[in-house]
Amino acid sequence: MMKADVDTASHGSAFDFLPLASGYWRQASIHVPWRLGAAIASLILLNLMVNFGLNRWHRWFFDALERKQHGMVIPAVGMLAALILLGATFAVAMIRCRMSLQIGWRQWLTEKLLGHMAARAETGAGPVPRENHGSPAYRIAEDVRLAIDPIVDLAVGFVNAVVLGVTFVGILIVVGGSLPVTVGGMEFTIPAYLAVAAAIYAAVVSSTMYLIGRPLIRRIGEKNEAEAQFLFELNHTAEQADAYRSMRPVRATLKALIRSWRLVVREYGRLTWLSNSSAYFAPALPLLLTAPKYIEGDLTLGAVMQLAAAFTIVLGALNWFTDNYVRIAEWSASARRVDELWKACS
Repeated sequence: MMKADVDTASHGSAFDFLPLASGYWRQASIHVPWRLGAAIASLILLNLMVNFGLNRWHRWFFDALERKQHGMVIPAVGMLAALILLGATFAVAMIRCRMSLQIGWRQWLTEKLLGHMAARAETGAGPVPRENHGSPAYRIAEDVRLAIDPIVDLAVGFVNAVVLGVTFVGILIVVGGSLPVTVGGMEFTIPAYLAVAAAIYAAVVSSTMYLIGRPLIRRIGEKNEAEAQFLFELNHTAEQADAYRSMRPVRATLKALIRSWRLVVREYGRLTWLSNSSAYFAPALPLLLTAPKYIEGDLTLGAVMQLAAAFTIVLGALNWFTDNYVRIAEWSASARRVDELWKACS
C-alpha cells in the first residue's frame, strides 16, 4: 500500500460517510425511499406474526405427539404449510423492497459523486489524484455498493432482531418461569432463568467476538486499498509501450494484494473458531436448560420445544452484533473510502 493511501486514511471515517449518504432520504423524490421503508417495516411485523405462529405450532404439535393424538397430524401439517407459504411470501416481498431501496440509493450516491467530481474539474482543480486514492473508479464502482447495501441489510436485520427478541423473551419468561436451585444446602430461585441464560451467553460470545475480531476492520481496509492500487497499476500498464518494465509495478502490487488477503483470511479463521463453536452449541443449550423441569413434570414436551425455538430466536437477536461483525467491518472500510473520495473532490 502506498504511503499516500495511509496518509489519507485519517481523513475519512465510516461515521462521516453517514451524513453524506443520508441525503438520499431528503432528495426531491422523497416519497420513494420512505414508501419502501414503510413497506419494509410492515413486512417486519408480518414476519413477526409468522414466527409467533410457528412458535405456537411447536407447542401444539409436540404436545399432541406426547398425548399420541394421531388425528392431529394432518391438521398440523396443513397449518405448518400455511405458515411456510406466508413466510415465503413475506420474504420475497422483503427482498424486492430491500433491493429496490439499495439500487435507488446506490444510483443516487453514484450520481452525486460523479457530479461532485465533474464540478471539481470545471473549477480547474483537475481530476482526483489517483496516486493519492488508488483508483477513484474502483471506489465509485465497488465501494459505493459495499457502503450502501450493508446499511439497508444491517438496519433491517437489526430492527427485525429487536422486534423478535422483545417478543420471544416474553415467551421465555412466561412459559419458562423460574428455576429452583439448591447449592450447598441453600435453596434459591432464578427468575426468568432462560432469559437470563440467553443474555449471559450472548454477552460472553459477543464480547469475545469483538475482542478477537477487532483487527479485521483494519485488515479489510488494507485489502481494499491494495485492490484499488492493483486496479490502478493494471490500467496504467495498459497505457505503457514498454510492457516488460510496466509489469514490474503490477507484480509488486499483486504481491502486496496477496499479503493483504492472507491477513484477512487469518482473521476470518480466528473468528470462525468462535462462530462455528457457538453455532453447534447454541441449539442444544435450551434443551439442556429445560431438561430438569421436563423430567420433574413442570414442562410438557410441547412447552420444551416451544421454549427451545423461542430461545434460539432470542439468542439470535442478542447475537446480532456477533453474527454481523464481519459485515460491519467490510461496510466500515468501504464507507471510509467513499468518504475520503468525497472529501478529496471538495
